[in-house]
Amino acid sequence: MNALAVLAAVAAVLGEGRVSFFDTASGVLLVERELGDRGVALFAAPDGRVLVPLMGADATVVAGVAGEAERWVGRLFPLFFDEYDRMYVVLPGELVALSYPERAPIFRRPLAQLSGAWRAASSSDGRVVAVVPAGARAQLLAVAPRDDRVARALALAGPASAVAVGPAGGWVVVAAEGGEVEVLALAGAERAQLHLAGEPRGMALSQDGSLLVVALVQPRANKLVGVRIRGPGKPLGIRFESPLPEEPVDLALAGEEALVLSASGVSVFSGSGRKLRGRFEVLGGLRIAVLPAQAMSVVPDWGDRRER
Repeated sequence: MNALAVLAAVAAVLGEGRVSFFDTASGVLLVERELGDRGVALFAAPDGRVLVPLMGADATVVAGVAGEAERWVGRLFPLFFDEYDRMYVVLPGELVALSYPERAPIFRRPLAQLSGAWRAASSSDGRVVAVVPAGARAQLLAVAPRDDRVARALALAGPASAVAVGPAGGWVVVAAEGGEVEVLALAGAERAQLHLAGEPRGMALSQDGSLLVVALVQPRANKLVGVRIRGPGKPLGIRFESPLPEEPVDLALAGEEALVLSASGVSVFSGSGRKLRGRFEVLGGLRIAVLPAQAMSVVPDWGDRRER
């Protein structure tokens, strides 16, 4: 990998039956964890570990750079937010808040109209959760987890590929199949749309919500596109376009870096995606996530925890 004058971050890459952890500044493989099955998704937890729900078993593997991996009963697709000792999980007919990592129920929000979730996201403060239903991918349901009175269904421009909620929960951004990006107000009728020529293969929102980065597959040249967001009532604008060396598979942001996963490796861009700064090899990657810069946990480190 080319030398990068950036701060190091740790990226987790989900592959066929394993998850690999890399130092993004040097491209060095830190550790590789076997899953014992194929993983179907990858989530970075506040304590510096990742959660991987499995395909062939009703289980979730929890693994990090240090310590032994754990295998939890049940597939978990968590939504983490600023309260690092808890998480949301969308289940058929309800949204559940669980403690993390104990997984003890804290409260339940009935959602009778949901039989399952295709995509879901939470605002960083946990006040709003947006769900794209599994059986209606051109719709979105926005709810306030702690208030049964707040639920709003919104029609989308097309079947959703990815969804994210603005930091304060006032709006949601969706990338749809075909390249339509739209920002929708969660209170009011305002929305802004922008058509990107290509199919989204990854989307990430900056921490302050002002920049959306989308990895696009195009017939002639794949691109990384930065979209300026000023709210649902303001026009969307393209801030930059960067060529991608390979067809993208997934995308993650690590501060001011954009990490684009492809079939042969990870391309690291500075300026949130404006300039290619380096690349490291990892074959067959399916998903990528960035571990938090500062691990947060209420659980004392008393040594390796066993399967439970």
